[in-house]
Amino acid sequence: MPLKGHLKSLLDPSEQLSIFDNMADGVCVTTNGVIQFMNSYLIKKFGDCIGKPFSEIFLDLQEEKCENCQNNTLKQYKVTRYEWYSSKSRQTFDVINSPYNNRSGSISVLSLFRDITEQKRLQKRLEGYYSRLKETNKELKRVNKKISAANQKLEELSIRDELTGLYNHRHFWDILIVEFKRAMRYGNPLSCLMIDIDLFKSVNDLGTHAFGDYCLSEIGSMIRSPLRAMDVASS
Repeated sequence: MPLKGHLKSLLDPSEQLSIFDNMADGVCVTTNGVIQFMNSYLIKKFGDCIGKPFSEIFLDLQEEKCENCQNNTLKQYKVTRYEWYSSKSRQTFDVINSPYNNRSGSISVLSLFRDITEQKRLQKRLEGYYSRLKETNKELKRVNKKISAANQKLEELSIRDELTGLYNHRHFWDILIVEFKRAMRYGNPLSCLMIDIDLFKSVNDLGTHAFGDYCLSEIGSMIRSPLRAMDVASS
């Protein structure tokens, strides 16, 4: 026996109405756009509106949207669904319209109203958290980028002589050991060149230390300019 027929054999019409009336969700039956039945849940929220137009009671749902959904339900004989915020009860409902053939042979619409206010509130909160988290992650990326750039700069400063711009003595020996081992392993030649500035003390004696620093800076620049990518110069 089909479920519909089975329910009819178990429940008389008054019992069927009692089930709808005691549901925790809102139930409304509409025929030709006029409300024929409202359960206790909806009556408590909006008053007894039986005999009134559906779109008049749920006007703040957006009348055009409401009527379109009702019309689509009737014309296409299919279930329609939308969300509705009631300014009267200050609640958000998930509304489902389901068409069915009534006893007179015309089509009525059974509308179910489920309160999703708390769900929407939590959803809005979660969206706020997600938005703030997204902004925090963006800020963290910016900060990490700055820290990475600063660390690179610090690392570069730690291995270079500030005056000449050449690698410092410690870094030079680290590289020399690696390059020497590589040359020994593959049998490649390794060249080292030592440059000395003759009589540099006289520059400081005749001029100033600032002038001497300037000279060292210029000499460092001259040494760096012709270097290839694999060459290493140290002060």
